[in-house]
Amino acid sequence: MAKLRYNQLFNIPQTSVEGLFDELQSKASASYTNLDVYVDQTNGLDSNMGSLDSPKKTIQAAVDSLPVLINHPIKIKLLKGIYTETVKFTRHTLGADGFIILEPHEGASVVLSGDNKLEHCIIVDFAQGVSIADITIQGFTKEAVKVINSAKIDMNRCVMRDNFIGLSISNQSSTYALNHCVFLNNKVGLKVFNTANADLRDSSFEANRVAISVESLSNVSLKGAKVSSNALAFESLSRSIIDFSDSIITENDNVARVDLATLSSRNYTKSSLVSNNRGGFLGVKAAVIDLQNVNLVNNTHVDISVDSSATAMLEDCSFRKSSRVFSLSARKGSYMHLLGSTRSNSQVAQLYDPLQGDCFFG
Repeated sequence: MAKLRYNQLFNIPQTSVEGLFDELQSKASASYTNLDVYVDQTNGLDSNMGSLDSPKKTIQAAVDSLPVLINHPIKIKLLKGIYTETVKFTRHTLGADGFIILEPHEGASVVLSGDNKLEHCIIVDFAQGVSIADITIQGFTKEAVKVINSAKIDMNRCVMRDNFIGLSISNQSSTYALNHCVFLNNKVGLKVFNTANADLRDSSFEANRVAISVESLSNVSLKGAKVSSNALAFESLSRSIIDFSDSIITENDNVARVDLATLSSRNYTKSSLVSNNRGGFLGVKAAVIDLQNVNLVNNTHVDISVDSSATAMLEDCSFRKSSRVFSLSARKGSYMHLLGSTRSNSQVAQLYDPLQGDCFFG
């Protein structure tokens, strides 16, 4: 066997040594099987092992105890109680099958509370697979759940209530899924910005000041949502897109404000319903309101208004029982395209607002 001389060992590049050390350390701290870690804020201790018989006390201690490299699903199971803390998911690398799941143990009632004092509940930063299920998150003074820096998160059957912002997604972050969640009485239910994306299904937004706010090249897709009793249902700004196909928008003070952005509902399989709202859709500054197969029923003021070179494209929509002012309004070089849309609106004298400037109704 050939022997290495001393000078050969001595002259090994430092970068190679550091790379080998990092690789060995990563493999030594990796998960290769499913794992459950238990947390009990009443009877646990952070120095415990994290088993059901020896649970951690805080969620953060459970997260910090996880392997650095996660190749299989790991569940952090919370026993019944109210947990008041901020939890950060930042240090883990998740493989193709790796996922960190935060959920109650055996259907226990679990609340994560900021007690109107803590700024954040959960921060997901760079982590690529975090799932939160069946938990109520309430009383946080900034973003209750904050997802940043290309992180990805699933939320299922969660309730976000009484927060400044329920869920904030930014900086190229995205959600794989947000299913059957409730956003209740937040200043902003969902805020998505800085090229981020969110996909929501069968979720509801109620009594928020702003239900959904999207800006700066971001996208939100809603399927089967119910958006009701909010001061403003949708806010789409700065080249962002909201799609509310197959959704019910009802009893809001205002439906939407769209500024240099797009609001869309293009789906023939199931119509969207916009009913009993006080203010309707407002598009300004080159905004696009693109609606297909939408029923607008019994809304109090203007159903759709476009201004300042904005465009409304209405395909196979219906307008019924608008009770005041006008159903459609176009001003200052804006465009209104009507394709196969119908109205039944005997309570107003005319369908259109008097035109100002070079407007077009097609």
